[in-house]
Amino acid sequence: VVSHSAHHKHGYYIIRHTDRLTGFTDREIEVVAQIARFHRKSRPDETRHEEFGALSLVDRAVVRTLAGMLRVAVGLDRSHAGKVNGLAVDVSAERIAVKVAPTETGGDVSLELAAGDARTGLLAEVLGRSVNVVAAEAPVSAIKPAEGATGWSDTWMIAKDAAHPNCMYMWMDHMMS
Repeated sequence: VVSHSAHHKHGYYIIRHTDRLTGFTDREIEVVAQIARFHRKSRPDETRHEEFGALSLVDRAVVRTLAGMLRVAVGLDRSHAGKVNGLAVDVSAERIAVKVAPTETGGDVSLELAAGDARTGLLAEVLGRSVNVVAAEAPVSAIKPAEGATGWSDTWMIAKDAAHPNCMYMWMDHMMS
């Protein structure tokens, strides 16, 4: 039986111990498992969480950032009804605005907005600026490759005042190797 209040820990265990993640290195599996582990309330802390502390500095930064993003994403599906169609992100030196568009024109996403906004703490901490989840004023469009995608990014940016730009450079190097 999996307790709802500890499903993040169970998710870590399942990901870490499955034999179904063929093609991933042990390091990559550990990073994915750590993201699942910290997608809820607990702050990733190398002094309190032994497995997290064993990760490299770069991998800890990746886990913190992606766990923070996943927390917001979980909030954006709070009703489990697929009410969010897309989002756009506006970034400034002081804040990040996540602009959410409903699946249906005029659809009520107030629960998703509140839940997403309530889960921005870790992401704001990692990025060093406030993060706000708000309703998009216009429909959000996305451009996807005609051949499809499982994951896609066309731009990598580093803020000019980033506290740790070397982490991003190392991440970009890893992703391109």
